[in-house]
Amino acid sequence: MRQMRRFKQILSDEDCRDILERGTHGVMAIMADDDFPYAVPINYYYDHEKQKIYFHGANKGMRWDYMMERPKVSFCVVDMDQNDPENYSTNFRSAICYGTARVVEEEEEYYDALVKLTTKFVKGVHTAEEIVKQIDIERAQCGVTAIDIEFITGKEAIELVQAKKGMEK
Repeated sequence: MRQMRRFKQILSDEDCRDILERGTHGVMAIMADDDFPYAVPINYYYDHEKQKIYFHGANKGMRWDYMMERPKVSFCVVDMDQNDPENYSTNFRSAICYGTARVVEEEEEYYDALVKLTTKFVKGVHTAEEIVKQIDIERAQCGVTAIDIEFITGKEAIELVQAKKGMEK
């Protein structure tokens, strides 16, 4: 991977992981037909211990086809995006994962990932039993994908870096 040009704005690995844990949606980019990138927004679950991003969806279609043909992907989560018109700037913070996408075929990993992903979005509304029942109903048409993360990087606006340094003094 190339080194980031604005190295003072690089986030630590811990900060990048925090962004992934807080986030609910990201954009996965895959190489598509005729070398065009295909970027698709998805909701996800980040497994910190396994260093994987999990998401679900139909086990057919463009995303699925492209992912099977070219499994190297990137996945971006934007944690902050605040326009600062007075300073002609934007206060932003984001993390990008690079890795290899694969279909989760092993039953235990499939259910574990899908239960955690579903729980992230319906916690307090549905019981664990209801979640598993719904997973069983949709099992035939629902695929689970893992991105095995190889590299994570992140960046934030220089104004945020400077504000942190001012607080450290």
